[in-house]
Amino acid sequence: MALPRLYTNDDEDELALDDVLSCLVALQESDEEDEEDTSTDDKEFEMPDFSFPDVREQAAKVDERNPVLRQTLRASVRRGELSEHRALGATRWMDTGVRNLVQHIKDTATTKNADGQLTITFGALRSSAQSVSWSQSLVGHLKAAKHKGCIAYEQHILIPSVHDKAVITLLNTDVPDSDPATYTYGLVRECSIRRPSAAKAPAARRAVLAQTMSMHPAEDDEDESNGVQAIEDVLASLSALVDDSDDDDD
Repeated sequence: MALPRLYTNDDEDELALDDVLSCLVALQESDEEDEEDTSTDDKEFEMPDFSFPDVREQAAKVDERNPVLRQTLRASVRRGELSEHRALGATRWMDTGVRNLVQHIKDTATTKNADGQLTITFGALRSSAQSVSWSQSLVGHLKAAKHKGCIAYEQHILIPSVHDKAVITLLNTDVPDSDPATYTYGLVRECSIRRPSAAKAPAARRAVLAQTMSMHPAEDDEDESNGVQAIEDVLASLSALVDDSDDDDD
């Protein structure tokens, strides 16, 4: 089924995104209840009643090891856990983010590789993307764009400050419409990150550090130590960044 092209995030697709994240939380809670309840009675799946931004905060708490995060939106539609309409809306929302990222790289990249493809370092991209709406979830959108074959980079996960010299190559500027089978709950969650308010910054630093380390476990103690320090260095500037943003708003 072909999806209409959409180059802005309208309210309908934003609501669809929140419904997908609500479904993620409900599926996780359902799994936890199944582990505690050994009865064989069939239970009807129920969506939780969350409001934005609470749903994103709840979704962020889902353990990275939970298999639900590797489940596609299409799988939930087949199982009756998510409506086709909402799955399509969230898919359009994801495609919009990828298109915006690809266009931004096309507009700002100033170097080319031996094959004539545009390239930009992760650090340069972070700096140039600070003013755009999706900058807070840049790493997630990079993963989504890589998943769709629009860009390429060697690292599995790009960490600010650690991988600022990593080269991102633009492979394709034409982003085709996706099917709900394209995106997993985990990838949708990574693209829905929002920066917390200044009042919540200290708690957010701890939460982001814990979540990031659980999502990308280190291979040895040295990697873990370096990773923690790098993430702490980045998160240490979070409060200042938020304060600067608040001053600009004023």
